[in-house]
Amino acid sequence: MKVLFAAGGSAGHVDPALATARQLDAEILFAGNQSGIESKLVQRANFKFEHIPKLAFPRSFSLSNFLWPIKALSVLVRAIRISSKVDAIVGFGGYVSAYFYLAGFLLRKPVIAHEANALPGISTKLARKLGADIYTLYPLGFGEQSALPVMGDFINTKIGVTEVTNRFGLDHSRPTILVLGGSLGAVRLNRAIIDLIKDNSFSNWNVLHSIGSHGFGEIENPPSSTNNYHWISYIEDMSKVLPAVDLVITRAGAGMCVQCTLSEVPVIFVPLPVGNGEQGKNADPIVRAGAALMVQDDSNLNQNLRRALNEIDLVAMKNSFNNVPDFLKKSDGAVHLAKIIRDKLGANEGI
Repeated sequence: MKVLFAAGGSAGHVDPALATARQLDAEILFAGNQSGIESKLVQRANFKFEHIPKLAFPRSFSLSNFLWPIKALSVLVRAIRISSKVDAIVGFGGYVSAYFYLAGFLLRKPVIAHEANALPGISTKLARKLGADIYTLYPLGFGEQSALPVMGDFINTKIGVTEVTNRFGLDHSRPTILVLGGSLGAVRLNRAIIDLIKDNSFSNWNVLHSIGSHGFGEIENPPSSTNNYHWISYIEDMSKVLPAVDLVITRAGAGMCVQCTLSEVPVIFVPLPVGNGEQGKNADPIVRAGAALMVQDDSNLNQNLRRALNEIDLVAMKNSFNNVPDFLKKSDGAVHLAKIIRDKLGANEGI
């Protein structure tokens, strides 16, 4: 059996696909953009990778959009050629998935789509209209709920605080904050964290700062690493870091919502202020449970973060994970989805 995984744009889309692929005894093929993070992550995991041009759906009117249908047809033709070589298509969101959902529909291939966010994206809406099998992390009123596949074991990994502080050269005596802007980084969040470091808002903390693959961008004079601040582009083995920190400041992608819940690490969420508002909705159940705070990424971001740091009660927040909905606490998403794929192919082949 040969299975195509379509996922791209961010690690939040790619990591669940990789986790699921590793549970399958099958020939695996990934598709995505050659310059995207998916190319690096997939090839590093030693799976075959097919390139497809990046072409987002137009969200507003412009003269350049008149050429979009021609470009989209070209991308779709390539998706059809790639899809013709496989037995099933599994998508995890991002624009790349949409073209393969349509290719699978036209080729009459089995298509499975997993939607991780609390508000469905364009590609999932398309997959639903095309009759794909839909699985969702959050209760969306359609599809079947299925846990998010995660990379690593966030429940059983035994990682000590000193292992993390030693690894990144941090002070053993201080609690540690992990700052995450996502795999691509978040310039506004990175800038706010640097401002707070410079004005000593983190004077009692270690700060482990994952700045993203785009680095500091246009930020001038970023701080150097010290014994209470360390920056790193990207943390690949999150399950060996996250469970040992005391607090996380992060965007609110579904992956981080699940990983923080599995690790029972208190969170300050800073939802991405663009898109359809899905990140705020993702974080809502954890915030309502009392295990997290949410601050807005607006012109007062620095002040919002300072206020949140003064309000946190780490012990109470950690205990409040008992109140988080069960669907965010499941760690068997990859195993479950892999079984769905095997069963789907078995049924199609009459096995």
